[in-house]
Amino acid sequence: MPLPRFIWLLVALAAAFEIARALWSGGDLAYLPLIASAFALLGLNLARCALFHDPHPGKDLCPACLYETTAIRGLTCPECGHKARSAHDWRKRPKRWGLAAAGLAVVLALPAAIFAKRAVAAGFWPAWHSTPLILLLPALPVEAWSELESRLLDDPAALSTRQRAALARTCRKAVDSERDMLVRLSALDLLMWLEPESLSALRAFRAAARDPDPFVADWAVSKCRASWFAREVAALINDADLEPARRAELIWTAHTRGLSGPEIIETLERALSDPDPAVREAAAETLAARRRSARRLDSGGGLGWNWCINTNTRSEF
Repeated sequence: MPLPRFIWLLVALAAAFEIARALWSGGDLAYLPLIASAFALLGLNLARCALFHDPHPGKDLCPACLYETTAIRGLTCPECGHKARSAHDWRKRPKRWGLAAAGLAVVLALPAAIFAKRAVAAGFWPAWHSTPLILLLPALPVEAWSELESRLLDDPAALSTRQRAALARTCRKAVDSERDMLVRLSALDLLMWLEPESLSALRAFRAAARDPDPFVADWAVSKCRASWFAREVAALINDADLEPARRAELIWTAHTRGLSGPEIIETLERALSDPDPAVREAAAETLAARRRSARRLDSGGGLGWNWCINTNTRSEF
């Protein structure tokens, strides 16, 4: 049975009052989910009535024009000419699909109200659940990527195994896409967080480290995983396609971060004969710093060495 219209009016007025109260006094929409639940029940009732309610029970009516066909003979409506396939068709009622769709649309007021309450309390992006956020992530701005990254930083177990796999797939596609630079950087950061030793993360890092934009390249190097950092930086320094200034910057990065290993040493020795003077200078200074560090350790190092430097005295250690 359809509900009276004044019930719809009462619920609508209650919703308008709650929203106005929240806007006026800065409230938290505490009663909006309850009001939205009432709207959802009304919408379900409207959809049910539009599809299954019979306003003329027990009567034979033409489904096209609702002309009463109880006393007629045959299967043709004398009013509009509609031809029924059987006498049972006179008892069928037309489905009001548009009204049913409107009722189901009203049902969506409940999740919308719950989301609005969460958004007022925590913010727009924190109000999203992780699953729809991951599914819609390819079309969302960088703020959504940052929100997922902050969730993983706060709680590494915030995502399930299936969510992490879906997020990793999305990140791999975003890194190779034409999205905004900040989106690609966020995707690379998430990918190296989710799959630090994967081949996909390594490929994404290599592509970003060779990006023409120096900000993207520097950011990728700074985020490189420690397990393969020295090897990849050595490969970048040896890359003849990179500009000499970029290769010199990478050598200084190896110098300031104290990278070691046979790959770095061989690369620096090879860079001593590089045609570019900036690369040669960076390599020579880095190797000289390593030799000084090695002599310091051989002469005793540690607290005695630091004490001599601080007091300007000769080491007796």
